[in-house]
Amino acid sequence: MNSLKYLPWRSLFLAAILAVITMKAIDFLLWKSFDYTASSSFAELLSTKMGNLLFLFCEGLAVGGFGVLYLERVGRVGPIYASTLWALVLCLLISLWLGTFVRIAGLGLVDISELSIMSVILGVFWRGRPYWR
Repeated sequence: MNSLKYLPWRSLFLAAILAVITMKAIDFLLWKSFDYTASSSFAELLSTKMGNLLFLFCEGLAVGGFGVLYLERVGRVGPIYASTLWALVLCLLISLWLGTFVRIAGLGLVDISELSIMSVILGVFWRGRPYWR
């Protein structure tokens, strides 16, 4: 527990918030693109249960990947360890939860569910593979 206070929390929350904002923007742009295109096959895929699960899984992977990317680029925290990645997962989940209170029109891909939690963890540790090995 003593090592928790030495983690770069400010950089972790900044990276997490930027990742969620990026996904909210992508969600909004996808929603707007559905208004301008008449691609019914993509909309039908999104309306199916399997398509929705696939999008939620990809959203979680993307949020986790963006979190690590922003932590590398913006955070400048020094060496990143497995404990830093777990703290980033916590910050991403808190940011996703806070993002549910911000109602922006979109497809609703940025949401908290069991699938998105697992995929955020997979995204963080997939993109952060060089740091935890």
